[in-house]
Amino acid sequence: ELKRSKTKTLANELQKLDCQQGAGQLDDFEGKFQNIQQILQRILDPSELTFTRFLGTVELVYHSGIESLDRIVTLLTNIDDIDKEELERKIKTLKSKKDKTDADHKTLKAYEERKMIYDSAQNEVADLLARNEEALTEIDKAGVSIANIKTSGSMPSNLESALGDLVSLVN
Repeated sequence: ELKRSKTKTLANELQKLDCQQGAGQLDDFEGKFQNIQQILQRILDPSELTFTRFLGTVELVYHSGIESLDRIVTLLTNIDDIDKEELERKIKTLKSKKDKTDADHKTLKAYEERKMIYDSAQNEVADLLARNEEALTEIDKAGVSIANIKTSGSMPSNLESALGDLVSLVN
């Protein structure tokens, strides 16, 4: 129940901050995690080591994705009140001013620093969203590998590979 409340709050925050891609990723992580659980329960016995190992790894990737989305909310909240176009206009105006005072130089420096903060946060958000997309793709690949398990008694190499790809995302 606490997990559901946290993800609902996170979804609301992403929507409020107009981060549609992040809100979509949250839905995708939720759905894919539930699908993997269902596939695993259908194909494997929950008492099998492979079941536990795979579900645990997917759960780590899921939590990592949720943590990334939480970080995105923090970053976007921090820059939410920065109007980049207005800031750029002010920088341009001050840079074009002929006889700058000491106060003008200090103000220009502050504007440029604020723009760097904004750009840095936006770049980190883009990187986190891209990494989440990679994680969602790896979960899909893992689901396909699980679905292809034959009751051979051992884990196929493509499943082992999918598990390794998932682990690399968490590290």
